[in-house]
Amino acid sequence: MKIYAFSGLGVDERVFQFLQLDHELIHIEWLPPTQRETLPEYAKRLSKSINTREPFGLLGVSFGGMIAIEVAKKLNPHFTVLISSAARASELPPIVRFIRITKLYKFIPFGLVKVFPFPVVWLFSTRNKSMLKQIIQETDFVFLKWAFGSIVHWKNEEVPENCYTIHGTKDRLIPLRGKADFPVIQGGHFMIVDKADEISQIIKNEVLSAFSDKIS
Repeated sequence: MKIYAFSGLGVDERVFQFLQLDHELIHIEWLPPTQRETLPEYAKRLSKSINTREPFGLLGVSFGGMIAIEVAKKLNPHFTVLISSAARASELPPIVRFIRITKLYKFIPFGLVKVFPFPVVWLFSTRNKSMLKQIIQETDFVFLKWAFGSIVHWKNEEVPENCYTIHGTKDRLIPLRGKADFPVIQGGHFMIVDKADEISQIIKNEVLSAFSDKIS
């Protein structure tokens, strides 16, 4: 059983290093986006990296969860796990709609994040500040600007079958709206790292166990 993983906006495979899932976790590298490419179009290109001839699941963190939703709609995986993410556009913070209407995303100086990383560190509310700051310094801000714009214009309201949400109750970047399948008490947006043990147990005991007969 292979689990294909999509990291968050501006982060990479390092966020998955503490997960223990007893299955092969394959990180899907971001591709350079094309001009005006939408999130569903981009997900379609990424989906070509997935071997659908054998059992597989999807896992996405933050922006990667939105990508995972769009890939799942095309490939029908055994399951899709979203961590600190949104399954529907309507689950994103209300400020996203404001940014879309005003087109503020076109004027946000993303490069300043490297000089002033503190707002991002606060939004992620992580104990592992050193890792997050290192990731910020290595972020591709051309990709970041495109990805943020694609989120702003994302319109999905369709949730594929066997989709499970794991969300922290203290997430400042994408606050929990409604109910998560598996809420993580005091979990922040970087809980994929900070609470990796708890998240690993949820995925193994609540998700993978439900499909053990099919994936064994």
